[in-house]
Amino acid sequence: MLFFFIGMRIRIKEENGEKLITKQIPLYFWIILDLLMFIISINMKDNTSTFVGIAHSIINILLHIVGVIMAWQSLQYIATLIPYHKSRFFMTVATCSIPIYLFHQQLIYFTIIKFNGRLLPWLHVVINFFFALTFSLLISKVLMRWHVTRLLIGEK
Repeated sequence: MLFFFIGMRIRIKEENGEKLITKQIPLYFWIILDLLMFIISINMKDNTSTFVGIAHSIINILLHIVGVIMAWQSLQYIATLIPYHKSRFFMTVATCSIPIYLFHQQLIYFTIIKFNGRLLPWLHVVINFFFALTFSLLISKVLMRWHVTRLLIGEK
């Protein structure tokens, strides 16, 4: 819930044209901070001390928050470099798969069950991404055909 709230606040402020504190901090800072917190978290993981365990939990929460902000800032930067609004593919993806993007978690269960532990994690991520994108796009295309199903996924 915390991560959803943070993302929602960032999105609302951005849509309203308000100045975000996250944009005042350079992207490279978010990347470095995320990497440092990840390294600290990994090094604390196996310690059995109660104090270190509590600190590890707090750092993990902060790591997730920083990671979300870093990913958001990175994607926003990439979006300024790519003329996506001129691409038919990007516009199709934006209009057809984004309305049900939360369904991706259920879709990638199939690839996780099939490939987890059998492929390199980086390759597994790529397969998950393309599998989720492809099938959410197909499901969206089907759901967009009828007025009732469009309403169910929040479209007009």
